[in-house]
Amino acid sequence: MPNLEYLDLTGCWNLEEVHPSLKYCKKLIQLNLYSCTSLERFPYVNVESLESLDLDYCSSLEKFPGISGIMKQS
Repeated sequence: MPNLEYLDLTGCWNLEEVHPSLKYCKKLIQLNLYSCTSLERFPYVNVESLESLDLDYCSSLEKFPGISGIMKQS
């Protein structure tokens, strides 16, 4: 998935963890995890290409990694 730019997992209520391979998506622009109410763990994400990250209503989120890199400002 190295060329993945958009990932929309909105409303994946049974999703508990985003796979660690997401850190290899160097071109990821938008990651939408809105209303993933069972999401507990979130891996490292390459923020240098990331423009949008939506974690609204991820009420079970327990672990969020440190962010490295510089996120572009819009």
